[in-house]
Amino acid sequence: MSASSGPVAGSEPCNDGPCNEAKGHLWDYLDGELTGGDCDRIKSHIKECPPCDELFRNEQKVKDAVSRACGCEQAPPDLQNRITAMVGRLRSEACGGTSDSTISSQSDSSAG
Repeated sequence: MSASSGPVAGSEPCNDGPCNEAKGHLWDYLDGELTGGDCDRIKSHIKECPPCDELFRNEQKVKDAVSRACGCEQAPPDLQNRITAMVGRLRSEACGGTSDSTISSQSDSSAG
């Protein structure tokens, strides 16, 4: 692979531990959802890593374009509530928890 085939001319592809961590938290970072220490660590890495810097800048451009195109639209409250609940369940499952449906099916089977 030539050096120019990476995301930034003259840089290697971004595949080491800090790069993987930064990529894994890309949207949390762009959405301002990281704690101070995590945010600082990602920000520091982006400053030092040209491929990650380019990736984050490009994703921010996409986010800004979507916001400009759809920024005045708001989802109905019912949809917002359903999405919030779904995200909560997915986060819980990702952290080793169980989903509400799993819990309710377990309690239903133990009741009988």
